This record gives sequence, structure tokens and C-alpha cells, in this order.
Amino acid sequence: AGSAQMTTEQRLIDFQHIAGLYAQNYAPYEFKRDVIGFDLYKLQPWVDRIRAAKTDIEYYDIQAEYVASLKDTHSTATNSSTFQAYINLDTDIYDGKVLIDFIARDEFPAAEYPFQIGAELVSVDGRPVDYWLTELSRTIAFAEPRSRLRLGASYIFYRVQSVYPRAAEIGQTVHIGYY
Repeated sequence: AGSAQMTTEQRLIDFQHIAGLYAQNYAPYEFKRDVIGFDLYKLQPWVDRIRAAKTDIEYYDIQAEYVASLKDTHSTATNSSTFQAYINLDTDIYDGKVLIDFIARDEFPAAEYPFQIGAELVSVDGRPVDYWLTELSRTIAFAEPRSRLRLGASYIFYRVQSVYPRAAEIGQTVHIGYY
């Protein structure tokens, strides 16, 4: 078996198929258009982005954003990847701050990793935590922003490529900044 990147034409056909399925079957189209301002029939901006995409990962990312724009938890774009990247830390948002709320101490002994549960996460790999919240929640379809950001916070240390296409774009180590 071999693998290769899809051609631009293949990506466009794939996307048009997905958009066509929504055009034929998505009942709350008018509601979404009128209330949240997303018109699933306006494909040109998406098509332009797909034409400019250099990789399948970029394409899957665009596809996931399109579907997430519906702001429906029952609509999700996934791809067939089984790749997952995670470390045994977890975060959530408390009082507007991203806090560490789980540490597997068998993997992160306190003597070597002095952060504690309740520590505020301020950066990951040199980028502010707000960047990661925005990036990781971009393809999440929850309409309610707080829920979307909380799920994004849970993805900081747990990335599943089937739902976050860029999950494999990580290094071998992670550097965190915290208070």
C-alpha cells in the first residue's frame, strides 16, 4: 500500500461532497444563517482556502472549521487517523484561568516537576495559553463559547488527530510556563 497527498481537485471534490450532504440534509440551515450568521451555502471562501492548502492536514483543518462553523455538537468533521499525542496532565478553566487539575505523579515526580494541581498554566512551548485555547477550540462545534474553550483546555495535553488534524505537529518534549 502506498500513500500520497490528495490533489487539489480531490480535496475540492471531497469538500463539495460534504457541503452537498449538508445542503441536502441540514434542517436548521435558515436558523443558523439568520441567528449565528453562518451560511453553509457560501462555499467560495472555503474553496479558496482549499485551493491554497499545501497538505492534506491543512485541508482536513479547513474541513473541520467549516463543519464547526455550524456550532452544533451533533456535527463533527473527523478523519481516519488513529494518531494521538498526550501526556498525563490535564487542565480546565477555573475563574477564567487555565489551571492544572490532574498530574500523574508516577510520570511527573514532584522532585523533578515541581508544578502542582491548581497551578496556572501560562504558556506551552513558548506560546501563551490563550493561543492554545483559540487554536484547539477552533474546530470544536459547541455554540456556547465557555464550553468550547473548556474542551480546548482539555486538549492542551491530549491531542487526537481524528478531530484536531494538526495533532501530529508537536515535538518530542513540551515546555510549560506556570505560576
